Amino acid sequence: MTWDDMPPHKEGRRVVLVAPEFPPANTAGAHRPRLFAKHLPSFGWTPTVLTLRRDQIEGPLDPDLEKLIDPKLEVVRTGAIPIKPLRVIGDVGIRSLPGHARALAAMARRGEVGAVVLFGPPWFSFALGPLVCCPFGIPYLVDYIDPWISDWTAAHPFPSKGWLYHRAATVIEPLALKSASYVTAVSQGMLDGLRSRYPWLADDRMSAMPYGAEPDDIEASARLGIAPPDFQGGSGDVTICFTGAVQPRGRELVRAVLLAVRALRGSQSPLARRIRLRFYGTSNLTWGHGREVVMPLARDLGVADVVSELAERIPYLSALAVLRASDIVLVMGSTEQSYDASKLYPAIMSGRPVLAICHEASRMRAVMDENLAGLTVPFSDAADLAYRADDIRRAIEALAVRPPRQPRAWEVDRFTARASTAVLAEALNRMAVRPHPAEAV
Repeated sequence: MTWDDMPPHKEGRRVVLVAPEFPPANTAGAHRPRLFAKHLPSFGWTPTVLTLRRDQIEGPLDPDLEKLIDPKLEVVRTGAIPIKPLRVIGDVGIRSLPGHARALAAMARRGEVGAVVLFGPPWFSFALGPLVCCPFGIPYLVDYIDPWISDWTAAHPFPSKGWLYHRAATVIEPLALKSASYVTAVSQGMLDGLRSRYPWLADDRMSAMPYGAEPDDIEASARLGIAPPDFQGGSGDVTICFTGAVQPRGRELVRAVLLAVRALRGSQSPLARRIRLRFYGTSNLTWGHGREVVMPLARDLGVADVVSELAERIPYLSALAVLRASDIVLVMGSTEQSYDASKLYPAIMSGRPVLAICHEASRMRAVMDENLAGLTVPFSDAADLAYRADDIRRAIEALAVRPPRQPRAWEVDRFTARASTAVLAEALNRMAVRPHPAEAV
């Protein structure tokens, strides 16, 4: 359906989720709006997803993701600034901006929008708040999956594209936040970073809501017969798997794990000949061929023969199949204590023993301490990691003999996509009964 073909809607609490990344796009950002759209109706909000046509999506598609979407969900797809025959603009937030602005304005004129949620990345969609929502008096919420502005983005040299994007962000972000009715993020640490940059942000219009895992997705990966891309369970090996990007400040954690595996192979442990370590999607890119992060370290440390790495992002249901087939699920955080690994929650729900390596003050550690999913190896800083290889080795030996288990509701309910959607729905409820910030000035 295109935006100009849409029939008028009946009155009700309707929210438009502006999601340039949405299935069949095989990106991390596609899942948050998908899962919110699934659960919002049970909280009294009817969602419409505003996204791109399939032919406008850059990169490999994952058609299996569309099997997870309710056929009754209204999905409006628009065009975008083209990338062929010449790719002048690659950022999907910028490419989608004209088409999404027209579609959102058309829906607003027809009285079909009660609220809007803007996801970042792609952060340039935040511009739709001041440009479209404010003129129509529509309250909007901005949701951070990752920070837009950071020391890393500020370090791009002039006159690079990164430098230009950072400068644009420093202009657009405060304008979008100033007129937003609510601000959410996947972690409290991310919100704290925003508050330090914009002290005028009010606590009563900010909430953290983790990514949240979806138990139905894990079941779907089994029901659809999805298998890991390069191994099968039950081979006699003890397979430790990690799915997801290695964070810029996470390479020290990878090194500590590889040192633990090297120590295990040099020991008299029965696991010495059976251990296998597999990494998937470490580059966080759908085209990440040749962008290996782990294998260069594995070769340097002499354990490359028991380590494998697929740097490109694998399909989502394949990643869940990897969790189901693993003997141990490895989850690594970052040397930053505020980092909250969203991949921890599906790891816990998989029922496989979890080995979590994280900062001692992180939310990851707190979550692991509250359930029986596995073992945690905490550290205080990057230097401390150099002394944790033996702790990791002992944890691997202990987890290797643990059987899979069915997580209990009290352990996982708080970390589900439904629980995160409840936070979003409460924010939308509050937006619906309070003045829009632009009107209150």
